[in-house]
Amino acid sequence: MRAPDFCLLDYLDSRENGISRILANLLDPMGSHGQGARFLEAFIKWAGLDGSWVTGAHLASVYTEMPTASGKGRGYIDILVRIGGRALAIENKPDANDQLLQVARYLDDLAHHCRDGHCLVYLSGSGDGPTAASIEPARVSREVEAGNLVLTGYPALIDWLEACMPVSRAPAVSAMLEGLVRHIGKRFMGTDDVKEQSDLIDLVTRDRDALEPALAIVEAGARSARAFWRVSWRRWQTRRAAEGGTSPAPISGRLDTARSPSASLPSPASDSVSRWIRPATAGSTMVLTASTA
Repeated sequence: MRAPDFCLLDYLDSRENGISRILANLLDPMGSHGQGARFLEAFIKWAGLDGSWVTGAHLASVYTEMPTASGKGRGYIDILVRIGGRALAIENKPDANDQLLQVARYLDDLAHHCRDGHCLVYLSGSGDGPTAASIEPARVSREVEAGNLVLTGYPALIDWLEACMPVSRAPAVSAMLEGLVRHIGKRFMGTDDVKEQSDLIDLVTRDRDALEPALAIVEAGARSARAFWRVSWRRWQTRRAAEGGTSPAPISGRLDTARSPSASLPSPASDSVSRWIRPATAGSTMVLTASTA
């Protein structure tokens, strides 16, 4: 029997410190997952850092709640990964608010102690960046441009976890990664099954004729859309089975807004929906993008 709603992480400590410990273990080359630096290397690539960060990743040291002392006040960086003279830090914000000058102080501390470079990944539940009280908006722009600050959210973290799955050689670890994906989907995206959602997106984006009604469904609201997708998917599977066919193999089509949870497609109320659709060149996949054309 299947248990599609079961997720082990729902019963574990899913508060900020609990999630930080899980992420830190996955990033640690010496972590109990036994996969070496594979997950850390995938995270470096996911964060958009250049290839030089991978050098020495297998010797990285990972810490949680690392104290800082630069500037006014003392703080604790949730996750700190030391790679030689560099530091990759993660400020984990699934729910909590920023403290006064918190992100600015962390960046100052990293710059002071890391001679070969640093990067702070600001990971929030919604994908929103830090508040103006935590760091001046003008400085945010400068730090992002310099590659010292990455702003992202938990929905985007799924891309990293999915990149880790093919390189995981331990079934227990693979199950943990899948559990994390499901937990993020339920907690931060309002979906019960992220794999099901991905399959549905693949199905819709295969067919240009399906894009316009799909976007209309998105306009109708997420809750109604999820109900419609599930019914449509099951009916499609039933029809395929009756015809003796099989489900299509997964393809790489994705919504371009996946890495920006706060972004959305413009409303096509007064224009053709096709205005917001641009074909991709990767095989037969269609990718939805916001176009200004």
